[in-house]
Amino acid sequence: MREKEGRYVFSEWLKEHDLKKCLKPLGEYRPCPKAGDRAFWDHIPEDIRTMALSYAEQYLGYEYPIVRASDFMNFYRKGDREANTRQHIERRQALRRLVIGECVEHKGRFMDDIIDGVWAICEESFWGLNAHNGVNADIEILPNTQDRYIDLFAGETASLLAYTQYLLGDELDAVTPMILQRVRAEIRERIIMPFLNRRDYWWMGFTSHPVNNWTPWIISNMLAVFLLMEPDPDLRERCVKKACFCLDRFIGSYRPDGACDEGSHYWTKAGGSLFDCLDELYAATDGAFDFFKEPLIGNIVRYIAYCHIAGPYYVNYADGAPVLNELNYSLVYRYGKTVGDEQVMGLAARCHRPYEEELNIPLMRLLPAIMYDEEIRRCPLKDKAFRDAYLADNDVVFARDCEAEDGFFFSAKGGCNAESHNHNDVGNCIAYWKGVPLLIDLGVETYSRKTFSPQRYEIWTMQSSFHNCPEINGQMQFPGGEARARAVEYSADDETHVRFGMDIAAAYPQEAGVEKYVRVYDLDRPEKDRWTLTIADEARFAREGNEVALNFMTWKEPVLQPDGSLLIDLGGGALVEMCGEGLTPGQIREQLNGE
Repeated sequence: MREKEGRYVFSEWLKEHDLKKCLKPLGEYRPCPKAGDRAFWDHIPEDIRTMALSYAEQYLGYEYPIVRASDFMNFYRKGDREANTRQHIERRQALRRLVIGECVEHKGRFMDDIIDGVWAICEESFWGLNAHNGVNADIEILPNTQDRYIDLFAGETASLLAYTQYLLGDELDAVTPMILQRVRAEIRERIIMPFLNRRDYWWMGFTSHPVNNWTPWIISNMLAVFLLMEPDPDLRERCVKKACFCLDRFIGSYRPDGACDEGSHYWTKAGGSLFDCLDELYAATDGAFDFFKEPLIGNIVRYIAYCHIAGPYYVNYADGAPVLNELNYSLVYRYGKTVGDEQVMGLAARCHRPYEEELNIPLMRLLPAIMYDEEIRRCPLKDKAFRDAYLADNDVVFARDCEAEDGFFFSAKGGCNAESHNHNDVGNCIAYWKGVPLLIDLGVETYSRKTFSPQRYEIWTMQSSFHNCPEINGQMQFPGGEARARAVEYSADDETHVRFGMDIAAAYPQEAGVEKYVRVYDLDRPEKDRWTLTIADEARFAREGNEVALNFMTWKEPVLQPDGSLLIDLGGGALVEMCGEGLTPGQIREQLNGE
């Protein structure tokens, strides 16, 4: 992978290759077996067959929910996106499950309900969500059908229809050619032509708006449409070239350590979707488009493995919940296998679910999950886990007290308060014991209109005082690129000691009166199941009479002990003691009570 003007560029590859000759013609790109390929579908694992048919049978005779204009408008009237989102997701979940059921059984039992779903979706005014309504989303209360916009979910919808026609095209045409004729017309008008002709969609990278997970998430679905549906070779070539330009902008936003500053919650749509794109282009060019040996591409998947704590728990900086149920482990496995990382493959094998359709994942990921299921079940790498990692480009550290997932886990971050999906959390940390939360990051509330508005930091979960960060002279951290950790230091000694320190004073406004505030995390782990985490703060102020409130968020309420320490009972006989050197029991009690 080459770097030009600070950006990693896939477009350089296009200068050296004739894309039109490299791309397989329509019909020869076969990312998975079609429904008629019974040598595959008749021999999938029996438990997958049973679950797939059970899911599909729930939608026999299904009445697709009405997409109401009033529900769509509620986002602008009340900031409520729930009803519209539910209607959107339920329609697509029904169609996806019916399609897989028909592929598994192939007796025509689900075909009418599939046709109902395809037709209903084609008749929607907008394939996206109300929160993403157009370039001028802040002022458009209903979709403009004369000015199409491609958001995340419009892209996923187009991909769902593209895979439906790919898997069941012959079966749909046997009913009437009008079905796929309608699908092709809708996708051409709503997706392909706007993608080619527009440059004002911010996620494309032509505007000054920074790109994020939207770019690879949408592009991965656009590529499925182009490669599975577009018969014109010239048009396909133009579409793929523009897709590569958009991916240039996304990969250019990443630093060499591969960390996702949007957090692990968005990795599946950021780094995971980048893998989808690279995998599609690799397959569509018979391996000519190959970037999997580049260090950055490998580092991107290693990041999600570093973030894994135990079971469903992941480090959840930025907008994300600590339980990452939606992570598609077959994708993680395929990504790890492609870049040759056994520890990533081991993570996926440990956490793999037998049938990941329950996660509401799109067909472009569900189908490989079925194809790779038996291989992942047999994977011998389940005991391979990461121990420590420091990602210097993004100021994030991860450490365990052993190589297994049944001990102490610690992570801390520096960074800045201008990250994507940012929370004001410079200097924040989390800690777990045997997979149980100890010091936590609260994550984010349900998204509302306020979440991505100038009022974002009025939401308490975005504020530094509700992270494991100090409050200085009554002041919390402020957002922006200037609010960052400085003088960051990391060291590890013989695998027993980890030290991570930084000056976080720049993250606080001038009113805080702090000139220097150094926070140091020291983890000492002399042997398995024995560890000490020391958090040491040292400050220099511009004036006398300063007050610092030390905020630490815990899952369970700590109990103040007579000696001034705090005891947290995590259950199962696990007791964790927290004590503060230089603080009297009275001072600890005052801080504990928020006085």
